Amino acid sequence: MSLPEAVSVKKAAEVLSVNEITIRRWIRWGHLKAYRVGPFLIRIPRTELARMRTLRVGFEENQERPNYPKV
Repeated sequence: MSLPEAVSVKKAAEVLSVNEITIRRWIRWGHLKAYRVGPFLIRIPRTELARMRTLRVGFEENQERPNYPKV
C-alpha cells in the first residue's frame, strides 16, 4: 500500500490498527509527531507511521504495551 507524504488521523489509525482517539492521545503526549493544516485538519507524516510500526512489531494483545519514546 502506497501512502501519501502525510495522512489523516483516521488513516493513521487504520494503518496502525488502533482507534482514532489513541492516535490523538499519542500526538498530545508527544509520542507521535503531527502538524495542523488549517483550524481542524491534522496530518501525520508517513515517516512517523513507519517509526511507530517498527516499535509495535512483536506486540501481542496479552503482553504489556511498550513504552513509546517521546520525540
